[in-house]
Amino acid sequence: MKSAFKKEFKIVATSSPPDLIKVILVGNPNVGKSVIFRLLTGNYVMVSNFPGTTVEVSRGKMRVGDVLYEVIDTPGVNSLIPQSEDEWVACEILLREKPDLIVQVADAKNLRRTLLITSQLVELGIPMVLVLNMIDEAEDRGIEIDAQGISRFFSIPVVETIAIYGKGKKQLLSALANTQRPVNPLPTLYAREKVIQELNGVASPAFLSAEWLAENNRDLTRTLAGYLGEKQLSQLKERQERYHAAGYGNPVKQIGEVRNAMLDEAVASFKKKRRNRFVEEIGGFRKLWVSLLVLGLLLFAWNELGSLLRIATPFTLLRNVVEQKLDASLSANYFGGNLVRSVLLGEKTDKGFYNVVLRSVG
Repeated sequence: MKSAFKKEFKIVATSSPPDLIKVILVGNPNVGKSVIFRLLTGNYVMVSNFPGTTVEVSRGKMRVGDVLYEVIDTPGVNSLIPQSEDEWVACEILLREKPDLIVQVADAKNLRRTLLITSQLVELGIPMVLVLNMIDEAEDRGIEIDAQGISRFFSIPVVETIAIYGKGKKQLLSALANTQRPVNPLPTLYAREKVIQELNGVASPAFLSAEWLAENNRDLTRTLAGYLGEKQLSQLKERQERYHAAGYGNPVKQIGEVRNAMLDEAVASFKKKRRNRFVEEIGGFRKLWVSLLVLGLLLFAWNELGSLLRIATPFTLLRNVVEQKLDASLSANYFGGNLVRSVLLGEKTDKGFYNVVLRSVG
């Protein structure tokens, strides 16, 4: 990608005071990142344009106990391989600000887009937290996320939130106080891939840096040189050229293929789709009615067979009990006398009750 961001500016690496922990928020557009930012910092924030651009960057502070944090909200990105000014600014901030912590805010419904950025961020080796926001919307769509599985996969805390209601804030603050360096699973899972063997360990981040260099973004390359050091950057370039000259192909393209393969496996493992709740409820009612129908048919068959063989059935036993109870209650002195008894039980004979209504109909 050619440098489309024309204004020249001087690179200034910023750092926080020794007692101030710097946190950078990263995430896709429209995932509630700004809501998380306000949830952490409150209303008193500073908004300014990133040097040489019209892209706004927000900064605020928060205190948790005796710990003071500076929180920086970056523009929304779809990837850390910049294809827009917003994505370029986000990469520049990550490299220049040298954060102590990274908080990735994600839409729980879109796990693949989420894990693409996660797989890129863990290469930086900076302690981070993954926030799966809008978890309620994912659940409403029948999406189940294995947050613990993702946590183990990247060795990072994963927090589920509903930011607009403030749910999950306590868990997020706890996670910020208990972060550790993440693990990049790519070199382990695909250790046999030639491109992994060639570039792994040359620089940190090796694979992401190779992808950045391929964009031919002059400003980003200059910032990357300041981040890695000229020596490591030169070694990385040499390894890429040697790999290509040996006939193995385009290393950046193969990195992308390996990353996509890992994402396919991760999404298949950590995202499940359950049936819609309404469908599940209907299914439950269907089972109930089918069970009742089968039971009714069995009782009907039993009753008919009992009538032919002159054996007792549940209906005859129940009828005898009911007739005896009602006959004693519906005497001439109770509940309207013989008329009510005749309507409910029929006409009483020596052989039992005989339904007057059915006899007249017949």
